[in-house]
Amino acid sequence: LEEKQFEVYYQPIVNLSSGRTDRFEALVRWRHPERGMLLPDEFLPLMDEAGLIVRLGHWIIDEVCRQLAQWGPGVVNVAVNVSDREFWHQDLLPHVLRSLARYDVTADRLTLEITEGVIMRRPEVALRLLGDMHDAGLRLHIDDFGTGYSSLDSLHRFPVDAFKIDRSFIHGLTTGDRKSELVRVIVAMGKALGLAVVAEGVETRDQLAFLREIGCATGQGFLFMPAVTGDHAPYLLGRVLGIDQSEGGALLPVP
Repeated sequence: LEEKQFEVYYQPIVNLSSGRTDRFEALVRWRHPERGMLLPDEFLPLMDEAGLIVRLGHWIIDEVCRQLAQWGPGVVNVAVNVSDREFWHQDLLPHVLRSLARYDVTADRLTLEITEGVIMRRPEVALRLLGDMHDAGLRLHIDDFGTGYSSLDSLHRFPVDAFKIDRSFIHGLTTGDRKSELVRVIVAMGKALGLAVVAEGVETRDQLAFLREIGCATGQGFLFMPAVTGDHAPYLLGRVLGIDQSEGGALLPVP
């Protein structure tokens, strides 16, 4: 943190019908001077244990707001993952609002992603916190949906805009198996509740074909594009990532 070795990368969230994107998810990386580029699983647990996770999260939010201002309105929205400690920290919303104001970015261009497990640990308190965030104009997503045992009643009450199907449900997806039927139900449930659904970890053509068949609107994963630097992200706007509509929905190789 002191040496400014962390970087934010951006993975496109893709419209599964058109293959185009105007929004991203922010993912942190550590450019270690000796070990090279490290992924979050290699350092986030230790930062959480050391009490540094909130400080890192605040830096990520500030950096994303700076990047949004630099990109301009072509990038409609960026989603930022909020850790357990960060969500319950009293300064989360004030810090977000300060960062947005500092870079003159409107609140609707920032999405906060909170895992289902975090929300369901203290649902009544979470309902109040999410309400304050929603009232401030932020967009809210439930991340890793399907892993936190939330009830339909709770989902209906939370002021969220979308939920993301956990990648564990997408991995190994095969038409007709129990996992595929569960994903089908989740997408239908999202539609019934008026919520958008984002599929995480889309990696194969078969997964994409199934998600399009059941009406899942958006997704992200290596099939379309891995996370890229902030400098590279604007070049993905307007491009077709993974889907060639001129060929009736056939897939194009990712450049």
